[in-house]
Amino acid sequence: MEFSNPDGWPRASGYSRAVAATGKQVHTAGQIGIDPITGKMVNENLVEEARQTFKNLVAVLAAAGATPNHIQSINWYVTDKDDYINNAREIGASFREIIGKHFPAITMVVVKGLMLDDAHMEISAIACIDD
Repeated sequence: MEFSNPDGWPRASGYSRAVAATGKQVHTAGQIGIDPITGKMVNENLVEEARQTFKNLVAVLAAAGATPNHIQSINWYVTDKDDYINNAREIGASFREIIGKHFPAITMVVVKGLMLDDAHMEISAIACIDD
């Protein structure tokens, strides 16, 4: 996997501008902060919801033979920008603890709502397992 940045541009903080990879692709979608066994939201607190979402993402990747280090891009959807910004430090700490100090291409989008009414964030990711 190769992380790229245009010449002369400063390195992006907390994410990569572009990632190139070859190998088996693993696509994930709809990862939210639910208990995967009960299907119930773990907590209404965004920090704990994010933590469970990261754990679920890692488990789904593992089922397909990938690890967090294989992630090349993440799309992150949140329903409340201010809630995210107010909790960014704690969410970032959980990200680094569970995903690692691996910063793929990341996009965050604020949305009006998610399919599960109780969810406040959702992640989809693409990983690439090198040949």
